[in-house]
Amino acid sequence: MKVFGLLVFYAICLFVVGFFMLDTEAMLVSELAHQVEIEIPENVLLDMLEEMRYWSKFSALLTMVLLTIKCFLMALVLYAGLFFANRHQGVKLGSLFKVAVYAESIIVIAGMVKVVIGAFSDYTYTEFSLFYPLSVLSFLDPEAIQPLWYYPLQLLNVFEVIS
Repeated sequence: MKVFGLLVFYAICLFVVGFFMLDTEAMLVSELAHQVEIEIPENVLLDMLEEMRYWSKFSALLTMVLLTIKCFLMALVLYAGLFFANRHQGVKLGSLFKVAVYAESIIVIAGMVKVVIGAFSDYTYTEFSLFYPLSVLSFLDPEAIQPLWYYPLQLLNVFEVIS
């Protein structure tokens, strides 16, 4: 039960930091306002912002669910590796789930650092979504890289090396 409490803590921390420090609505509106190729009517933009406000109420719960699923899948992958190496005797899936939850803390800390840095910088919505603090992608030009490589290059960062 302590592990799920930690997941709830992660979700609430990410929600609180993002809610109080980051103005995603303003970033999204400025991004859409500078679009030249697409003409978006004002009523469509306002409807989109209303839906975004509605779903942001549930972001802590959705974050908790997604973190739980992610940690469970990581535990399953770890258990499969132990099973195929024939070292799974005496290892419970619950203990591997706990390891996955504690390992997730590094990514949660990096996410909170991303929000704090994003709150004090002048990023557009696209730039913020590609930004990951102290990652290889943040030192490269995202325009020169194929989108397939964004996520792996974001995960290769100082936070992962420290852990």
